[in-house]
Amino acid sequence: MIFNIAPNVTAGSVGDAARLLIPTRRLVSKRRVSRLAAAASHDERDRLLARWSAELVDALDLIVDVGGLELLGAGPYVVVSLHEGLVDVPVLLNTISLPLTFVARASLDEELPVKGLLAASGQIVINPEAPSSLRAMLRGAAQVAAQGRSIATFPQGSVLGIETAFQPGPRFVAQHLDLPVLPVAIWGSAAAWDHPFSSRVRRGVKVRVEVLEPRLISTRAQYRQMERELKAIALTDNAVTPRRYLPSRDGYWDGFNFDIDPDFAELAADVARHRGTLVAGQ
Repeated sequence: MIFNIAPNVTAGSVGDAARLLIPTRRLVSKRRVSRLAAAASHDERDRLLARWSAELVDALDLIVDVGGLELLGAGPYVVVSLHEGLVDVPVLLNTISLPLTFVARASLDEELPVKGLLAASGQIVINPEAPSSLRAMLRGAAQVAAQGRSIATFPQGSVLGIETAFQPGPRFVAQHLDLPVLPVAIWGSAAAWDHPFSSRVRRGVKVRVEVLEPRLISTRAQYRQMERELKAIALTDNAVTPRRYLPSRDGYWDGFNFDIDPDFAELAADVARHRGTLVAGQ
């Protein structure tokens, strides 16, 4: 049986529904969006987001295993993180003790259950498919860094799976602002909530977070090496499985800006063939 908790959020058992109903509906309430929009400062918004993130992590009974926190300095950094889903955001806010402003896809701010939260909380909102997206990211990141805040990025630009390739935007931001990059591997969160592929929320899921040593990234090769390092950490875990991209299950997401990591050659060829048929059919 499926129990509806909130728009696009369901539970598969009475116990899960009872545990998640009130915290979830509080999180998606219009009142929370209004409180964020009315906040007098970044610090106040940070306190609200931290508290709500802790509530959500607690309601989901997430088992978050974190490593590498001793490597954190004061920042600011360009945080470059693997990405599996919306749960990644409260997990990062609940584990990394830095003032974070996220770079996020604009379309998310129009979707329930997070509608309005991005703009109200002062995140950097971009449209990755637009030619102006890099300029918008650089402009927003410069304003954030000037306030001593770290810019949190998900360079895969999607939640399809670990096979999606890093886009160059975060590297350009780090170089343009002369900021060190903080690499973060996070995996397992899709099992808690695999939005938009499933509305089902699960409790008691184990999520892993591994913070790597901050570094300056000045070349494409260094950025690529970091990407491989982060993915290798997630892929060699025998206890927690990262999300994998299966076009037969997830679709090809035509029109969305993403690429497949060439290290996953078979999948890259499959997506290339599909895109080739679209071009040929025009």
